[in-house]
Amino acid sequence: MKKIILILILALFAGSNYSLSQQWTTTPSPNPSSIRNILRGVGSVSSNDVWAVGESDEQPSSNLAMHWNGISWTVVSTPNPAIQYNALYSVAELSSNNVYAVGDCAGIPATSQMHI
Repeated sequence: MKKIILILILALFAGSNYSLSQQWTTTPSPNPSSIRNILRGVGSVSSNDVWAVGESDEQPSSNLAMHWNGISWTVVSTPNPAIQYNALYSVAELSSNNVYAVGDCAGIPATSQMHI
Protein backbone atom coordinates (compact mmCIF):
# COMPACT_ATOMS: atom_id res chain seq x y z
CA MET A 1 0.00 0.00 0.00
CA LYS A 2 2.86 2.41 0.86
CA LYS A 3 4.43 1.71 -2.54
CA ILE A 4 1.21 2.66 -4.36
CA ILE A 5 0.89 5.95 -2.43
CA LEU A 6 4.52 6.83 -3.16
CA ILE A 7 4.02 6.11 -6.88
CA LEU A 8 0.90 8.31 -6.91
CA ILE A 9 2.73 11.17 -5.23
CA LEU A 10 5.66 10.90 -7.66
CA ALA A 11 3.26 10.80 -10.60
CA LEU A 12 1.51 13.91 -9.28
CA PHE A 13 4.77 15.88 -9.08
CA ALA A 14 6.06 14.58 -12.41
CA GLY A 15 2.86 15.59 -14.21
CA SER A 16 2.76 19.16 -12.91
CA ASN A 17 4.90 22.26 -13.16
CA TYR A 18 5.31 22.31 -9.38
CA SER A 19 8.87 22.70 -8.19
CA LEU A 20 10.05 21.87 -4.69
CA SER A 21 12.75 24.53 -4.87
CA GLN A 22 11.20 27.97 -4.83
CA GLN A 23 13.08 31.24 -4.44
CA TRP A 24 11.96 34.21 -2.39
CA THR A 25 12.50 37.74 -3.61
CA THR A 26 13.32 40.32 -0.97
CA THR A 27 12.06 43.85 -1.49
CA PRO A 28 13.14 46.63 0.88
CA SER A 29 10.28 48.09 2.88
CA PRO A 30 10.07 51.37 4.77
CA ASN A 31 10.98 51.36 8.46
CA PRO A 32 8.84 54.04 10.09
CA SER A 33 9.99 52.95 13.57
CA SER A 34 13.64 52.75 14.50
CA ILE A 35 12.66 50.38 17.34
CA ARG A 36 10.49 47.67 15.77
CA ASN A 37 7.93 47.25 12.99
CA ILE A 38 5.60 44.25 13.10
CA LEU A 39 3.59 43.16 10.05
CA ARG A 40 0.49 41.15 10.94
CA GLY A 41 -1.60 40.92 7.77
CA VAL A 42 -1.41 41.15 3.99
CA GLY A 43 -4.02 41.45 1.25
CA SER A 44 -3.90 41.95 -2.50
CA VAL A 45 -5.88 42.22 -5.70
CA SER A 46 -2.83 41.67 -7.91
CA SER A 47 0.94 41.34 -7.60
CA ASN A 48 1.21 45.10 -8.21
CA ASP A 49 -1.45 46.13 -5.67
CA VAL A 50 -0.63 44.73 -2.21
CA TRP A 51 -1.36 46.03 1.30
CA ALA A 52 0.41 45.03 4.51
CA VAL A 53 -0.68 46.12 8.00
CA GLY A 54 0.63 45.87 11.52
CA GLU A 55 2.11 48.18 14.11
CA SER A 56 5.02 50.53 14.49
CA ASP A 57 6.40 49.96 17.98
CA GLU A 58 7.46 53.48 18.88
CA GLN A 59 5.92 54.60 22.17
CA PRO A 60 3.06 55.12 21.85
CA SER A 61 2.70 52.40 19.21
CA SER A 62 0.81 53.32 16.07
CA ASN A 63 -0.98 51.64 13.21
CA LEU A 64 1.24 50.62 10.33
CA ALA A 65 -0.16 50.35 6.80
CA MET A 66 1.98 49.94 3.70
CA HIS A 67 1.09 49.70 0.01
CA TRP A 68 3.10 47.90 -2.71
CA ASN A 69 2.64 49.36 -6.20
CA GLY A 70 4.75 46.77 -8.02
CA ILE A 71 7.97 48.77 -7.61
CA SER A 72 8.24 49.90 -3.99
CA TRP A 73 6.47 50.07 -0.62
CA THR A 74 4.90 53.28 0.67
CA VAL A 75 3.80 53.93 4.25
CA VAL A 76 0.16 55.09 4.27
CA SER A 77 -1.04 57.34 7.08
CA THR A 78 -3.85 55.89 9.22
CA PRO A 79 -5.70 57.26 12.26
CA ASN A 80 -4.44 56.19 15.68
CA PRO A 81 -7.44 56.44 18.02
CA ALA A 82 -5.69 55.34 21.24
CA ILE A 83 -3.07 57.29 23.14
CA GLN A 84 -0.95 54.24 24.08
CA TYR A 85 -1.41 51.26 21.79
CA ASN A 86 -2.69 50.84 18.23
CA ALA A 87 -2.33 47.83 15.93
CA LEU A 88 -3.89 46.59 12.70
CA TYR A 89 -4.16 42.81 12.35
CA SER A 90 -5.87 42.08 9.07
CA VAL A 91 -6.45 43.71 5.71
CA ALA A 92 -8.76 42.81 2.84
CA GLU A 93 -8.54 44.49 -0.54
CA LEU A 94 -11.70 44.24 -2.62
CA SER A 95 -10.39 46.51 -5.38
CA SER A 96 -7.65 49.11 -5.83
CA ASN A 97 -9.66 51.78 -4.03
CA ASN A 98 -11.63 49.57 -1.65
CA VAL A 99 -9.46 48.38 1.25
CA TYR A 100 -10.56 47.33 4.76
CA ALA A 101 -8.23 47.05 7.76
CA VAL A 102 -9.15 45.96 11.28
CA GLY A 103 -7.32 45.99 14.58
CA ASP A 104 -7.54 47.21 18.14
CA CYS A 105 -6.50 50.07 20.32
CA ALA A 106 -5.84 50.03 24.05
CA GLY A 107 -7.43 53.34 24.88
CA ILE A 108 -9.71 53.80 27.83
CA PRO A 109 -11.90 51.89 27.24
CA ALA A 110 -10.13 49.46 24.88
CA THR A 111 -11.99 49.28 21.57
CA SER A 112 -11.74 47.68 18.17
CA GLN A 113 -10.96 49.77 15.13
CA MET A 114 -11.83 49.47 11.46
CA HIS A 115 -10.48 51.63 8.67
CA ILE A 116 -11.80 51.81 5.12
